[in-house]
Formats: sequence, structure tokens, C-alpha cells
Amino acid sequence: MRKTLLIAAAALASSVISSQAGVYSQNIVGYANIPTSNGGTYLLAVPFTIGASNGANEVWPLISPGNPSIPDGSQLLLWGGTSFTTYLSDSGSSSLWDDNGGNALPGAPSVPVGKGFFLIPAANTTNTFAGAVAVNVGTSNSVTFANGGTFLVSPAVPYAGAITNGNPMTGGWAS
Repeated sequence: MRKTLLIAAAALASSVISSQAGVYSQNIVGYANIPTSNGGTYLLAVPFTIGASNGANEVWPLISPGNPSIPDGSQLLLWGGTSFTTYLSDSGSSSLWDDNGGNALPGAPSVPVGKGFFLIPAANTTNTFAGAVAVNVGTSNSVTFANGGTFLVSPAVPYAGAITNGNPMTGGWAS
């Protein structure tokens, strides 16, 4: 009797733990297709956590060997607080990126969620940003800025649609 009771209790505990584990997930994933035409300069931000480091090689990976997802020679301009650093896409480089002089980089530049950048594509392309939404579920998301700095930032949560300046009762912000 005790053996049967212990087995039943273990089975009940196991089913309760299993049912609790599948209730919700904090992994929110998504994608955004961003068309960029040759000759344009685009102010963008990566809206998702992509890969292990949000490196430019993960944001714009090779589709297949010799087939880049961003045209070779495209320029990525990252703001460093006082000036831009320019990187060039290069599917022949081990990191897929070169410095502005065309020298291969040992590692790809990082484009973290919320950090704005300029992209100047070398040909028409559409990139599909796909990854996890980088929000701290149950807490506030915040960024601290130093006084007197100049920053290029975006929201950490992807948003589609217009943000207007107007009546807060209808979705706009009062000025």
C-alpha cells in the first residue's frame, strides 16, 4: 500500500512539474523584412537578438558559400560617440567584414539591439532580420546616457506603425 501511494505521489508531482513548465515562454521571436535600394542611405537598428553576439556576420550571414545576404561592398557606419566607423561587407573575408580600407577584420563589428546605424547597400537587397525580442519580461528596459553625449539609439522593442505627436487619449504624445 505504501509503495503504491509513493508511486502515485511521485507520478502526481511529476505531472504537476511538467504542466507548470509548459505554461508560458519568455522567448518572443519575430522577423522584419527591410528592403534597401542601391544608392540610398538608411538609418536602421537591429530589432532582435540574433545569434550569439549580434555581430554583423550574424545579422547578415552568408546564405550559402559565396552568396552573401548583403551585397559585397555595402557600407555599415557605426556611431562611436564622436564619429562614425565605416565597415565594408566582404563575403570573401572570414568575418564577412573589412575595415574602411578593405582590410579583413578578425571579428565582425557588433550591432546590438537598440543601437542605430547607417547602411549604404552596394546593390538592391532585402534583409530579413530574424531573432528573439530582447526585452526583460517582468522588468523595465532602460538605457543610461552620459551628459553631453550624442547617441544614435532605437527602441528595444520592435514596433510597426506611426508614432504621432498629438492627443495621448488617441495614441499620440502630448508635447
